[in-house]
Amino acid sequence: MASILPQDWRGDIQRLNPWLAPYLDELQPAYATPLSIRTAAADRARADAARRRMAGGRTGWNRWATVMLGLLPRAAETPRGLRLWDYAATVELNAGDPLDLVGLILPGACRLAGATLPDYFCASHAEFFGPFDARNAVFLREAAFECATFHREAGFDNAVFREAGQFRQARFLGTASFRGVDFQKEAWFRRASFGAPFDATGASFAADAGFGECRFHETSDFSGGVFKDHAGFDKAIFEKPARFCGARFVRNAWFRGAQMDGATSFDRARFAARIDFEGVGVMEARPSPVAEMIRTIERRWRAMG
Repeated sequence: MASILPQDWRGDIQRLNPWLAPYLDELQPAYATPLSIRTAAADRARADAARRRMAGGRTGWNRWATVMLGLLPRAAETPRGLRLWDYAATVELNAGDPLDLVGLILPGACRLAGATLPDYFCASHAEFFGPFDARNAVFLREAAFECATFHREAGFDNAVFREAGQFRQARFLGTASFRGVDFQKEAWFRRASFGAPFDATGASFAADAGFGECRFHETSDFSGGVFKDHAGFDKAIFEKPARFCGARFVRNAWFRGAQMDGATSFDRARFAARIDFEGVGVMEARPSPVAEMIRTIERRWRAMG
């Protein structure tokens, strides 16, 4: 495949995405300026092309995605090339679209913000190389992201999961935001890893919340969260400060064997049932306020009888 030359910087992208040809003039503002430009006809053509590619199977899709990723360094040599690449690589999902992304490589942004998805959504083992945006999305059935990798930021702010949300062993390499998310059934993150800040402030967990053996390499924030059923953080590792300020634990809370940064805070957290801090370690040699805070929480819980 020929490289993107100065006089033909869009050639490779166009050849890999033939649906673009009729819309290049219409899309000129989309790649000529940094402004966010949307064109209905081109958006529909891009969505139709994605559906056909998905219908062709995982092998064909991933072949396209791999070549697209290979084009990125050359496209990024010019702002116009990068913007057109971003547009061509973006996938937008809505109700009625194929929701089986198992093992797919998504080279660009994946957007389902505000969508109501009526069917089982499965993105296990998927690779999201661009931003993932599911803000305000509603998952009416189970959503599975097990073993998925999010290479850039992942946004689930104010999303609603009517059935289980499965994130076991997922890898979040960019910022993961779950602010105000509403898990109405189980939320499973066991053995997930977070390489950038994780924010679940104001999140609601109606059933089991499983964060056991998760590894938080950067800060994590569960402040104001409500855990209405069992909350499991057993053997989780918090390498940087975690915040549970004002969080409410209605049923059992397990932190057995967790490792915490010394600046972790449970300020104003409320525990209404059993708590288990047995074997919790603090990841610093000097005396830490976390250890004393845990002892205070345990004394108050025992005093409740």
